[in-house]
Amino acid sequence: MSKLLLANFKRIFISKWYILSILGTLLMSYIGSHKYFKDGTVYGLAYIAELMINLDMYKKVIVFFSSLSCVTVFCQDYNSRYINSILPRTKKKYYTISNIIITTLAGFTSVFIGMILFFISISHRIPVQAYETYGPYRDLCSDNPYIYIIVIASIFSLYSAMWTAYGLAVSVIIPDKCIALGTPVILGYLGEEITYRFPTPVNLYRLSHPGSEIFGDTAVSNYIYTLIFFLMSIIMAGYLFSCFVKRRVQDEEF
Repeated sequence: MSKLLLANFKRIFISKWYILSILGTLLMSYIGSHKYFKDGTVYGLAYIAELMINLDMYKKVIVFFSSLSCVTVFCQDYNSRYINSILPRTKKKYYTISNIIITTLAGFTSVFIGMILFFISISHRIPVQAYETYGPYRDLCSDNPYIYIIVIASIFSLYSAMWTAYGLAVSVIIPDKCIALGTPVILGYLGEEITYRFPTPVNLYRLSHPGSEIFGDTAVSNYIYTLIFFLMSIIMAGYLFSCFVKRRVQDEEF
């Protein structure tokens, strides 16, 4: 499986689409926060980070960019018949596990790196200052806004990667690149709409926003729970991906 991981790593991370996903996140971050630079009010970086993540359009576009480099890998393998040559030489579970791992990593890192580059690029213009927010991370934002930015950026990046993983799973059902690219955004919208009135621990909208309290007001417990929830969701997406791949190729002749 290590060879498959390395091959998939090279294919996705050393590609123009991965670079484009990072640059797209960076550009969208500028667009999403541009008005806060121009209205004459001095906002802190932590405040701008929170405002951006709370913009629905920003979230949808970033989910798209997170999937840009990796959600179509099965479509490429299937439509080029590359899968016909790789599966006879390895176990199906190695193929599915390696793909879901690399897809998740690519989705997460492209968003996280893009957001961090954005904050670094504007740090000379916008101060990193504490401010009073609400929710479980309010003390962290007041005491260490740098860590606060990293925390909420990592939560949002993993949230985006989760929908990329589900997009990969759905791409097995309809192996079309255009459909695969649009699926994470559609699933993200539907997921938030369906769970909007659910309790906070399973409410996708609230889990992706830094101000939501899940278990009291402790930052550590809320952060750990959120990461575990998204990781378990990614594992479920990986399981679905494995099942769909098995059904897709069981009638293929190798």
